[in-house]
Amino acid sequence: MFSPGLRLALAPTIGYRSLAAVPAEATLRAALAGPALTLGVIGTLVSIATTERLTLELAATLGAAWGFAVLIQIVAAAALLGSARPAAVSRRRAFALLFLGRAPWSLWLLGAAASAIVIDDLALTPLAVTMLAPLAWTMVIVAAFCREVLQTSPRGARVRAVVHQAIVWGLALQVAALAAGGWNRLIQGILTW
Repeated sequence: MFSPGLRLALAPTIGYRSLAAVPAEATLRAALAGPALTLGVIGTLVSIATTERLTLELAATLGAAWGFAVLIQIVAAAALLGSARPAAVSRRRAFALLFLGRAPWSLWLLGAAASAIVIDDLALTPLAVTMLAPLAWTMVIVAAFCREVLQTSPRGARVRAVVHQAIVWGLALQVAALAAGGWNRLIQGILTW
């Protein structure tokens, strides 16, 4: 009834356990479907949030412009997969399964886009605070992935989830600092926000 991504968002441990049990070899195309879908979601929702309209060209352009966000997720996924060898599935399948756990951020982005349309002067602080929910739930999903797909211990899964998110947010902040003209300017911007 629900998509695999939504099932993982609702019950990550059961979802990953059942998906890892299905004998399936992921092709390169299947492994890249998750990042491609993520790019499409980002391009579509950023287009709607910023212009209140959607065209294929605009969504593709904005998806490409935000491609660094997906690249960061790919780097974090590679680090996570390199930390433990998945016993039940291939690395490509594990990569594809990890990218199925993006529902919390997709739903948050959908809510942010809708808020930007409805609220004329959307304040960034409340929007940033709402990011805590998908951040926390993503850590739960990544920990479930580590336990069920990578077959790590519960403690190892928690540590890997924290490190995974540290990589994602550390790289994202580094990109933001570069875009702002350095860490000093980024910190100034945050303090005057």
